[in-house]
Amino acid sequence: MCILLASSSAKPVSIQPYLAELARCGGLLDKHKDGWGMAIYCDRDLQLWRETQAAYQSCCLPLLQSQRYKLLLSHIRLATQGVIHLANTQPFVRELAGRMHSFIHNGDLTQIQQHPLGKRFIPIGNSDSEHAFCLLLNRLEPVWHKKPSLKQRHQIIQNFAQQMAQLGPANFVYSDSHVMFVFSDKRSQKNRTGYHSPGVHYLQKQQGKHNHCLFCSIPLSQEAWQPLPAGTLLAVKNGKIKAL
Repeated sequence: MCILLASSSAKPVSIQPYLAELARCGGLLDKHKDGWGMAIYCDRDLQLWRETQAAYQSCCLPLLQSQRYKLLLSHIRLATQGVIHLANTQPFVRELAGRMHSFIHNGDLTQIQQHPLGKRFIPIGNSDSEHAFCLLLNRLEPVWHKKPSLKQRHQIIQNFAQQMAQLGPANFVYSDSHVMFVFSDKRSQKNRTGYHSPGVHYLQKQQGKHNHCLFCSIPLSQEAWQPLPAGTLLAVKNGKIKAL
């Protein structure tokens, strides 16, 4: 299964060790060699990097590892649905209400094509993950025209996540540039057959006086990463998990 990495902090911080280990997972240490990508936020906008080659072979990643980030979503791909193509390489991004929205997914959503999409957001590629992202945005679009509260957004995303989890493993990270939402479901585990919890681990850190929170499909260091139980949806802003 694919590997997700997301980082949220109050101030730009270095996550070089985690990006380096993620790159090693991208085709060097295991079979996740079908592309990689990264969405780096700057207020409402973002920089998007995507390649169809294995992450550990990328000449871009060493440069990206040297930078500091406030909000970042990254993904290394093991193709299950959709051919190896840039259009199927995550993160997926779209504009809605004057801000860039991004999405990364780890899992296999069988029969998702049976869930019809709206008219505005449609997939470019043929992956289940992009279809899921467009489905989510089509549900969020009506409330975004009314400046939705965090609670409103959370409820829509919670309903979406529960529906996706019925189709297969549905771990994802979604950001609207204001808040990052992390949903943990199930994933394949070493030395076990089938899919099991946790689908996502998290690591809370202090960078001086500032909060920093990392999320990943697998622990990327020897630090005290904590598993997120299946069905958990977190809203994260500036490195802090928001109470809802």
